[in-house]
Amino acid sequence: RRCGERDVSERAARARGADLHERFANWIAENAPGLEEILGYHLEHAYGYRAELGPVDAAGRDLARRASTLLTSAGKRAEARSDVPATINLLERAVKLLPDGDAEAVAIYPDLGTAVAESGDLPRAEDLFRRARELGDPRTALVARQRRIWNGLMRGASMAEALGPLEETVKEADRLGDEAILA
Repeated sequence: RRCGERDVSERAARARGADLHERFANWIAENAPGLEEILGYHLEHAYGYRAELGPVDAAGRDLARRASTLLTSAGKRAEARSDVPATINLLERAVKLLPDGDAEAVAIYPDLGTAVAESGDLPRAEDLFRRARELGDPRTALVARQRRIWNGLMRGASMAEALGPLEETVKEADRLGDEAILA
């Protein structure tokens, strides 16, 4: 009987924790704009508590998606300031919040792969680029191809051998009308 009471008490504590994290995140969003990493953290934890309580409903999945979007944004800001450990941490957390193979998760792979390569884990970076090319939409696949070529060049690959594939990515980016990739 005590074990059952403890289980009920632990479930209640998790439900309360989920509620408090979500409420605090909503307060932050309304009163302290620009704190995406902190907001993402609290939504991530609210989702985590909900997931521990049982099957996640649509509201829980929405919570995870919101947290992922915020952590991705914070990860890109970390990338812009060349903070590789923070970039990896934030982008990995963003990916983990989404279902395996989710289009939004796959779109994060090229940025995560670049940061992972900068940290020195080239096999893992290659795997992320490969998965982005295989699972991503045309834009994500192209970004992954471009990042893979660029990372190879930064690590001493032959420019002569990379020129053809780089020209192909330029043609494809032009066909897609994607100015960011062209730049």
